[in-house]
Amino acid sequence: MQSRASAFALSNLPVIKAIVFDWDGCLLDNFSATYRTYHSILLDYKIELDKQTFIQTYSPDWYKFYKRLGLPRNLWSKIDEEWDKRYLGYKAKLRKNALDVLKILHDRYSLLLLTGGTRERVFKELGDFGLRKWFSFVICREDSNEKKPNPAPLLLSLKLAGVEPLEALYVGDTYDDVAMGRKVGCITALIQSSFTSTSLKRTCPHFKLKNLVMLLQLVAQKKGFPK
Repeated sequence: MQSRASAFALSNLPVIKAIVFDWDGCLLDNFSATYRTYHSILLDYKIELDKQTFIQTYSPDWYKFYKRLGLPRNLWSKIDEEWDKRYLGYKAKLRKNALDVLKILHDRYSLLLLTGGTRERVFKELGDFGLRKWFSFVICREDSNEKKPNPAPLLLSLKLAGVEPLEALYVGDTYDDVAMGRKVGCITALIQSSFTSTSLKRTCPHFKLKNLVMLLQLVAQKKGFPK
């Protein structure tokens, strides 16, 4: 589904060479695990985080998320220290068709994974689901001094892949992701997930997708993408 707010046409683009995926929410269905982790930690400080507030305030930049919640800055590092440990106690799963989609796209594009998650956590999940081999590069929290949605990690991933921004399609599930991709100059696709909050909508993606199968349909039918 093409964004109605955009007059963008893929037929006017150079050939797309790389697809950059977000991890949490985009390929990994871990909304429940993420929410329950934050809910558990904040209860230690007698803060009740309801699900609707979480959806409306969530950002890939967790410090921005903390700030939106009004959390005192002196708690931020303490929450960070607890997060991965508690998160591992909850179950995450792949989004429907994620593995099949990556297999198909891998034959035609360089696939990159860009995440704000720690390398230890993300590589464990990639190993658990057998996905590591499908990505040319995996950029994690430790690989850049800046956190998503700062453009620096995305620029790093493009540099490693040797592609220009307009040669890359960035696929994320939050409007902060979209803003980052557009700021860099990538083509952007917003894929709907439980993390996607319209209340934080600021930047329109070039394309809106309901699921990963729609991504296959997009790249198959548009002239800007190789067949």
